[in-house]
Amino acid sequence: MINKYQYTTQIERENILNSNLQLFLIEEQNIKEGNFLIFTDIEPIETTVSKLNQQVNDLNLAMAALIGGAI
Repeated sequence: MINKYQYTTQIERENILNSNLQLFLIEEQNIKEGNFLIFTDIEPIETTVSKLNQQVNDLNLAMAALIGGAI
């Protein structure tokens, strides 16, 4: 589901962000019609890929430490 919130001040923007920590911010629009924050409850693929890359890097470091320690 996508949720779109309009804000006019930085305080409103921060309140919206803090109220939606369980969602993923996918877009911020600053257009003629106003300022909007757009959230989704589905994790974007870019975030998933980034997390997986970090896990692979962590595993590679752990394996290198084990292999280096065994020598």
